[in-house]
Amino acid sequence: MTHILIAVGFFVVAAFIVLSLLNNPIRKPAPNALCRLELMDIKDALEGYVNRYEGYPTGTQSQIVKTLCGNNPHRYEFLDTHILKFNSLEECLDPWGTPLAINFSSTSSFVISSAGQDKRWGTKDDIVFNSVSNNFVKP
Repeated sequence: MTHILIAVGFFVVAAFIVLSLLNNPIRKPAPNALCRLELMDIKDALEGYVNRYEGYPTGTQSQIVKTLCGNNPHRYEFLDTHILKFNSLEECLDPWGTPLAINFSSTSSFVISSAGQDKRWGTKDDIVFNSVSNNFVKP
């Protein structure tokens, strides 16, 4: 009987350890970090596009993202759609489900923004990348 109790105890402990490993939050990137990575991927795609075509893609946010994903003259994929989320309007979404904003300040600079966790623009949790400083900036 003791052997059965020891075996059951062992399996309970092993199951607890396995479940802890599977649900470990360290394995999943935090939404803010994930959003920053996505903005950097878009930044890199825009820079790659400019290097190849000597100008930024035009249109709405969804048209720009489609262009970066291969809807361009040479069908070159500057951006991988498998790592991004989209809504029914084919807009690229941040981790909280809000469409990202891509704005070109001039022919040589751009800003990519997320409304952040509160899903409201112009608040302190916005995540904004500015190509002029080549860094994330406060809104």
